[in-house]
Amino acid sequence: MKGEQEGRTDFQTQGIAYSLDGGDSWAKYEGNPVVPNTGIKDFRDPKVFWHEQTEQWVMVLVAGDHAQLFLSSDLKEWTYSSSFGKNQGAHGGVWECQIFFCFRSKVWRKSTG
Repeated sequence: MKGEQEGRTDFQTQGIAYSLDGGDSWAKYEGNPVVPNTGIKDFRDPKVFWHEQTEQWVMVLVAGDHAQLFLSSDLKEWTYSSSFGKNQGAHGGVWECQIFFCFRSKVWRKSTG
């Protein structure tokens, strides 16, 4: 709240917290933020998943009125990959809680014999 009240746009960052006791207590990773903010007011709602085909982690997060994608092999070092929706879809406000799905497609052929 303080950063927003000051008019800053860099106060939302992505960090790691971890538990060694089944979630009873949590510790913040000393290397936070793992994804710093580059000046986007709404930089939040990360969704992280393992992408089996490329053997890396993917993070999709809100970046104002679009989504940004980051890649990592270890969940600590992230690289910007691409964005989605910058000039597509609704842009009347902030995108919220995006969810991306990866579908595998198979070609089914009907036997004619």
